[in-house]
Amino acid sequence: RQWSDGGTVNCLLTTGGTGLGPRDNTPEATRSVIQREVPGLVDVMRQAGLLQTPMAALSRGVPGVRGCTLNINLPGSEKAVRESLAAILPVLEHAVDLIEGDTENAGYWFRRSGRPVRSTDETDDLWQEIATQLLDG
Repeated sequence: RQWSDGGTVNCLLTTGGTGLGPRDNTPEATRSVIQREVPGLVDVMRQAGLLQTPMAALSRGVPGVRGCTLNINLPGSEKAVRESLAAILPVLEHAVDLIEGDTENAGYWFRRSGRPVRSTDETDDLWQEIATQLLDG
């Protein structure tokens, strides 16, 4: 709650705790924090995982929104994290834009929160760097 309500984080990723084991309680913890679920993201992640292993059907991640922060539960294994992120990276920036009020996707210089949108190529470079590091290892 603190990170979501602080106004400085627009996307919060967690890893692990999404399975069926006795200590896997990340989805329940996330549900207690978020205000709105975003089930389409977990659908896409699960579909991508199912292309690799039937065990992806056991993942219980819960993506959702609290304030202006998108919270996403990723699986615990490094391979599953890579697959999940590869599946959702194409929509993450747009999702954050929508959450922060850029419903026209006009690329405003600043969102209502005062944080930059896609104000420079630097932002796109950062997303690409993150994606490359996560997907290429």
